[in-house]
Parts: sequence; C-alpha cells; structure tokens
Amino acid sequence: MTVYGAYPGVSRQILDRFWIRKQDNGGESDCQKMSGGEKQIIAFLRVVARDASILIMDEPFAAMDAENTEKIQDYLLHSEEMSGKTVILITHDTSEETLAKYDRIVRVNEFHC
Repeated sequence: MTVYGAYPGVSRQILDRFWIRKQDNGGESDCQKMSGGEKQIIAFLRVVARDASILIMDEPFAAMDAENTEKIQDYLLHSEEMSGKTVILITHDTSEETLAKYDRIVRVNEFHC
C-alpha cells in the first residue's frame, strides 16, 4: 500500500485508527479487490496526509459503512490535527442528523451548465 511511506506527514497512529482491513482474501493485498468504502478510506488518508488548510471532499462517505463514516466525521470535526482547518463537504445526505454536525450549510437547489 503506497500510503504507508508515500506520505511522510501522516502518522502511523492515524493510519492504524482508520485502516484496519480484514484479511478475508488469504492475506492478499490486491487493490482491485478493495470495496468502495476501503477505497474511500484510502482517499481520506491521502487528503489528511497532505496537511492542507482547506479540504474539499466530494461524497466521501457514499460507499462507507456507518462505523467508518462516524469515525471519520468525528476526526474531521473534533480532532486536534484538524483544528483550524476548513472542510468543505459535498454530499447528497441532507438528513438533519448529518447536517447538524457542520457549522455552515449551503444548499444548491438547481445547477445549470
């Protein structure tokens, strides 16, 4: 996995917190066999590793299970590492429970090209 050395800014603690892959494929590490949620976790780790002051995330939880979604949202909203950063989250999840977690909400009703 390229995340484990390709991004020196990401700590092993963050990787271990979010990347616990079940070895249900005999220990094989074929990225083609990753689920959509696993691919989204890898994308999230890449974003965090860049240590940018602004993060733009488009449907980051669409294929992720509820447990990982909750862990990542908690990290984005409450971790010391994310303090002072701006997170722009694009989502189709308009449930009150989800939207209540964020400071500002911009709703796009119509979009014409």
